[in-house]
Amino acid sequence: MAGILTKIVSMVPPVLKKKLRRFVYNRYANIIVKHNSKVRFMNLGCTSTEKLALLDKDEPYRFHFQMYNELLKGVDVNGKNVLEAGCGFGSGGYFLVNYYKPDIVTGIDLSDKNIVRCKKLYDFPNLKFFRMDAEDMEFENESFDVIVNLESSHGYPARDTKFCNEVIRLLKPGGYFAYGDLLVESDFKSFADALINAGMAKISERDITESVLSARQEILLDLNKKPFWMPVSIAKDFMVTTDSNTYKSMADGKFPFKLFVFRKRG
Repeated sequence: MAGILTKIVSMVPPVLKKKLRRFVYNRYANIIVKHNSKVRFMNLGCTSTEKLALLDKDEPYRFHFQMYNELLKGVDVNGKNVLEAGCGFGSGGYFLVNYYKPDIVTGIDLSDKNIVRCKKLYDFPNLKFFRMDAEDMEFENESFDVIVNLESSHGYPARDTKFCNEVIRLLKPGGYFAYGDLLVESDFKSFADALINAGMAKISERDITESVLSARQEILLDLNKKPFWMPVSIAKDFMVTTDSNTYKSMADGKFPFKLFVFRKRG
């Protein structure tokens, strides 16, 4: 989800935000299953100077896999218990299990349709998916070594409070939080400040907007010819096509795309 939906969500009363977000993604999942079953990722993708070695079957999704590879730089997930909050269609979990060798990956998402698609696409003994709210997760304290959150937090009504508290609660001491999203600068700052004040140390911060824009130029989408439940102009903003307002706002610096790594103290 990109800038236009962020704006829409920001105008909705908090009590309705989760319902709107769940509706949007349930509807989107249904459309994808019906009209383009090859879609595996919901992140925007990015270019990279690093040549990521991929299986032939994964090559069509290189830009999206590269996003996860960039996100996890400096984070050791080998043999670790990993949570992805906001797992979309589950391909991030697939990438981790097959390329990073964690002990187990758990993906959660607010959309029940997304979780159905996750389970249909990926069946691995160390990859699990659950329908769950990222601001109120049903796991025991200090359950995870690493938490991943990519292009999801912009839709959280209480990102700086409830979601922040869940990250702190669920991470083991010394655990990592790998975080990436498309937000205005003030939202990045307020969330980072909340995490730091709650007990996290910021390890890294990177602006990869140009790399994301480059990837969008390579990922060709013709929404004028494909059935889509949104009006075409909003669909283009949602998918961040090169002729969308969201793309222009990113290029103008209004919506930077940033990646962060935090580590829990203690």
